[in-house]
Amino acid sequence: MSLWSELESRLSAAYDKRPPDEQTIRQIYRHAVSTFEESPSPEARTAVVVAFFEHLPTHALVRADLHRWLQPDLFQQLEPAFKYFLSQGEFEEFVREYRTHRAAWLR
Repeated sequence: MSLWSELESRLSAAYDKRPPDEQTIRQIYRHAVSTFEESPSPEARTAVVVAFFEHLPTHALVRADLHRWLQPDLFQQLEPAFKYFLSQGEFEEFVREYRTHRAAWLR
């Protein structure tokens, strides 16, 4: 779990750089998504969800860019984790932001 907490912290730091550190951002998302989707270990999948994905909605810069890194089906699978640190209203706004940014990005 400490690996995922460290990567979540590094992701935030990569977004805080000007310009954002795209290479680090890409690498972290690739690793997190592949662990979630491909790991045969339920413990590894749980760790990436609890120590990484559920924290993403709490960072404004991450929220605004999440549409580039998570496909809609994966986003939907992770919705229960995304709710953890958000009120119902905040969660609904987060989902709207994701969908709006995703739609605009695909145009």
